[in-house]
Amino acid sequence: MRPGIPDFSSIIFSDEGDVLGGSDDPDLKYNQVIRQWKSRLGLLYVQKHTFIVDLQVIWLTVIAIVSKSLALKGVQGILQKWDADARLIKVARRGEPLYTYPPPGSEETAV
Repeated sequence: MRPGIPDFSSIIFSDEGDVLGGSDDPDLKYNQVIRQWKSRLGLLYVQKHTFIVDLQVIWLTVIAIVSKSLALKGVQGILQKWDADARLIKVARRGEPLYTYPPPGSEETAV
């Protein structure tokens, strides 16, 4: 995929600094609670994206500047249409704290 276009992660994790703030080891926390979700979103995007979805992501990125909750609902709608894993959709809601989950292709989390 070509770099440069905003993606779902840029909307869902726009508060990444807040999530990692106050952590004794921000790199480890990133690997445990953010990276695996970004990887899953990226893999799903590569499998399912279309030009229309690219336009939707750009539009949702603009919306996120004004209303992150509205942009998150848009992302969730796309993920639901794509039959994404329920855990991924739940993380995209950002209604609950992020939790540790193994990255794609692994059964273990970063230590």
